[in-house]
Amino acid sequence: MPNPNTYAIYRLPRPPKEKQPISKLLGAQEAEFSDIYFPNLLRDLKILKSLWAEVQSTRGRFAIYPFLEGIFELVTMSQRKGRSRRLGKKVAKLSPSRLKTSDPFAAVIHCVVPVGRIDSRTRSKWSRALTYAKQNKMSSESLQTFMLRHGGINACAARYRQRR
Repeated sequence: MPNPNTYAIYRLPRPPKEKQPISKLLGAQEAEFSDIYFPNLLRDLKILKSLWAEVQSTRGRFAIYPFLEGIFELVTMSQRKGRSRRLGKKVAKLSPSRLKTSDPFAAVIHCVVPVGRIDSRTRSKWSRALTYAKQNKMSSESLQTFMLRHGGINACAARYRQRR
């Protein structure tokens, strides 16, 4: 006798009769932040957190650049699609503490770096340097090459501040 819970032709399990809420399928945090505009946001933030852990373990002179490159790519990709404001709101919800900025670079840095590991001045400096790079960097050039050619992170942040 065929199993009443499978289709006779394909022998596949039947779909559930009641639609389960997405929170049961994905977990509480993933369900709250699943979005058609940012389907991989949690994955990207986990990658950035692992890059931050590498930065902290090596402490090399140029170790910060892959981390900043990841942040730069995440934010510029969302800005190219016209979704930077939505990214800032999503990241602010994921942030461990309350966020008071509308800058998407600062929001991502605030969310990825554990509270107390960097101060607000450093976060602001990195954010200004990344904004300067977004405005002036050619797409074929890496972020590290661009920043080093313009004098480093501090010089890029200072140039952004002068241009404002």
